[in-house]
Amino acid sequence: MKQTLLIITALMLFVRFSDAQTHKGMEFYESGEPKSINTYKESRGKLELVKFVSWHRNGQKKDEGTFKDGELNGKVTRWYENGQKEEERTYKDGAENGETLVFTYVEF
Repeated sequence: MKQTLLIITALMLFVRFSDAQTHKGMEFYESGEPKSINTYKESRGKLELVKFVSWHRNGQKKDEGTFKDGELNGKVTRWYENGQKEEERTYKDGAENGETLVFTYVEF
C-alpha cells in the first residue's frame, strides 16, 4: 500500500512539472551587448515572469531578481556601473521583507 501511494505521488509530481516549460526573452543594446534577460515559466498556457537580469551598457551586471506568482520574491540585487554592489533588498509576495543593504560607492 505504501509503495503504491509513493508511486502515485511521484507520477502526480511528474505530470504537474512536466507541463511547465521555461522561455527567455532577451533585449540587446545597439552594440549587440545584452541589455536584459527575462525568464518566464509556461504552465497551463500562461506565461509567468520568474527571473530578471539586466546589464549596464559597459557589460557590468545592473540588477537581478526573482518573482513568484507575479510578485517580487526573494533577493533583488543592484550593481553600480563599475561592478560594485549598490544594494540588496529582500521581498516576499511583492513587499519588502527584512533588511535592505545599501553599499557605498568606492572609486578605485
